[in-house]
Amino acid sequence: MIISKIQGGLGNQLFQYATGRMLSLKHNVPLLLDLSWFENNQRDTKREFKLNKFNCQYSVASYNDLLAFEHKPSNFFITKLKKLEDIIHSRKVIVEHSFKNINPHIFKAPKNTFLSGYWQSEAYFLKIKDVLKKELSINNNNLFFSKITANKTITIGIHVRRGDYVTNPIYKKKFGTCSLDYYKNAINYINMHTINAHYYIFSDDISWCKLNLKIQHPHEYVQTKSDIEDFALLKQCHHQIIANSSFSWWAAWLNTNNNKIVIAPNQWQNNASTNGINLRLPSNWITL
Repeated sequence: MIISKIQGGLGNQLFQYATGRMLSLKHNVPLLLDLSWFENNQRDTKREFKLNKFNCQYSVASYNDLLAFEHKPSNFFITKLKKLEDIIHSRKVIVEHSFKNINPHIFKAPKNTFLSGYWQSEAYFLKIKDVLKKELSINNNNLFFSKITANKTITIGIHVRRGDYVTNPIYKKKFGTCSLDYYKNAINYINMHTINAHYYIFSDDISWCKLNLKIQHPHEYVQTKSDIEDFALLKQCHHQIIANSSFSWWAAWLNTNNNKIVIAPNQWQNNASTNGINLRLPSNWITL
């Protein structure tokens, strides 16, 4: 069995699912999800488990499933015995320690593996892209869905991530928000490469967008009050301008338009040592 620890917001959950799903298909074994993070952190975060909104293929890991990968017995000899048992049963725990490099251990992982990390690169699951596009689809009858799909012009989805990137001091320092210049330059790029573009703006702070985003082209602000609906609608647009957010990363990655233009920020975090690496970004995306 493959167990993937699920934590964080929707975008992070999708990365963790996709990497675990790749291994489960590779070894033809079930994928189990460790959801204990949501129980242990429910007082400190508003994050909710969202993968049940998709057509994902998984079961929830039980206490006994997780216990098989536990490595903290107090007795020295029990510890040694447990490690020997892991070897016999080809059992492995893989923890992501760095965002700067692809973890090669993933691709050599045995059929009994526990994954703990974020795995924010398509390199881990690109081989099952077609499977993921089916499993990560959402049925949507929202009013905006009809508008976007019926629109005769080229539709552009813009995602503006604010929320905890503004209100949470830790996230504000680590990530920050994309500048208005970034969005201005991205819109200019789109207008140079398309004709009659119609923009749809998605954000957790639409009021701020209305005051600060100056778009001199046909546009609408999408307000569904549901992140799942926003995700499905953003994905439906012909092209995307994403934020430094795994939420809009996935909406763009799952976009089925073969000629899509995806524009992403080159600066993903405020920490200079993590920028310019761009393991997160597919090579055919435009960075500004």
